[in-house]
Order: sequence, then structure tokens, then C-alpha cells
Amino acid sequence: MSINKIVKMIKILWKMRSWSSEYLFWRLETAYPGGWRYAIKHPFRTFNDIWNYLIWCEKMDSLNR
Repeated sequence: MSINKIVKMIKILWKMRSWSSEYLFWRLETAYPGGWRYAIKHPFRTFNDIWNYLIWCEKMDSLNR
């Protein structure tokens, strides 16, 4: 993975810091059957899903430019 992609991922994560905790819990509830409890019990799956989401966000961001 190139440095530019990593920088873009970090920028996307930085923008996500303003998301409210209610919104994050809602995202977890809709993504996983057990919500945040499932995410805590399955950290590798959660990390993989977050990584795939960041890749998707980066692709959408590049399409909008």
C-alpha cells in the first residue's frame, strides 16, 4: 500500500472523529447482530470491516474529485 493511500485513510479517520457516539452505536447496531458487544467480542472481524469501509470511503472520495 502506498504512502498516499495511508495518508488518505488517516484523513478519513480524522474526519470521522466528529461523529457522535449515538451515531457510532447506531452504526454498530445496524452492522452487527449484537451491536457493539459483537464488535468487542470479534475484534479482527470488526477491524477488517472498518478497513474495508475506509477503502470504500477512499474510493468514493476519489470519484467525487
